[in-house]
Amino acid sequence: MKASGEQVIKGVIAYVENDVLPKINGWQKISFGIAISFIQRKSTEMLADLKTNKLVQTLGLISEDGLIDIDTLLSSVIDSMNRYSGGRLEVDGGAMFGKFSFSEQDLHKIYSFIKG
Repeated sequence: MKASGEQVIKGVIAYVENDVLPKINGWQKISFGIAISFIQRKSTEMLADLKTNKLVQTLGLISEDGLIDIDTLLSSVIDSMNRYSGGRLEVDGGAMFGKFSFSEQDLHKIYSFIKG
């Protein structure tokens, strides 16, 4: 399936709002809320910058018509997680967000939100 950058952003935000925010409290929840608001306001500029990123262009992550092959992206991320990090994607969001760990199941949930 191919999805627009806007669809991907909306899907990731829906995942955070439905699966991450209910599990956290205090400063982390506020931090995520600020990040979501910022991303929603700046998504057009962020996607434009991403489209001109040399690595993104080299890997062909975004097609000429601005679509992202989320099937290929999902399978590549899962393959890399399983091969190089024991099946978990560890993210250190620093003092503002804390540390998070994502499983293959989490990535499939994000994929489902992107699909709508």
